[in-house]
Amino acid sequence: PPKPAPPKPAPAPAPQPKPAPVKPQPKPRPAEAPAKPAAKPAPARPVAKPAPAAPAKTASKAPAAPSKPAAAKGTGSKPTSTAAKPRGSRLGSNFLDGLTSEPSTSTSTAPRAAKVDARAMASIVQAIARQIQPCADRQVNPGPGANEIVTTLNLRLNEDGTLAATPRMVRQSGVTDENDRYRQRVVDLGVAAFKGCAPLKLPAEYYSTPSGGWNNINFQWKLQ
Repeated sequence: PPKPAPPKPAPAPAPQPKPAPVKPQPKPRPAEAPAKPAAKPAPARPVAKPAPAAPAKTASKAPAAPSKPAAAKGTGSKPTSTAAKPRGSRLGSNFLDGLTSEPSTSTSTAPRAAKVDARAMASIVQAIARQIQPCADRQVNPGPGANEIVTTLNLRLNEDGTLAATPRMVRQSGVTDENDRYRQRVVDLGVAAFKGCAPLKLPAEYYSTPSGGWNNINFQWKLQ
């Protein structure tokens, strides 16, 4: 009879897997400190009220030129004898001459013309003559030949037309042996006419320019 087969060896047991290492649990973080309350805003400072504006000053009005006195009337029976007679002096026809070339030291911000041309200067001198005429008419001719003396007066004026200084004689012409004694009197009468009728009203743009202006002007004065 056949021999029984030898028994098969038992299979080797499968290797057991190694257990995974246990990871350490993280330590719990300490509770965060409560946030500090936000700082209170600083109280707003009261806004300073603007100071009240100062009341504007009213400009003083220039004194009005004195009115012309009534002309004296003559006496007699004829109509011509009772007519009004002119009294005093009148300006001569040569009052349009003269304007100084000295520069002005004014610091005013008023608009200025580039220059004073001959036409503008003639208008300025005519305006001066017209405005002092009432005061010139009150000056009495001191004697024969005095009206032949032509006196150039230097005028220094402020921007408001007032005199910055007493008018000063620059030169005289027409003086003779007959009227020489009246030469200073003629100057005094001219000064009196300007003092009596100032301030003058003249164009502001020509007060001071690079070529001169009426701030410093020569004016020819003559009795008539």
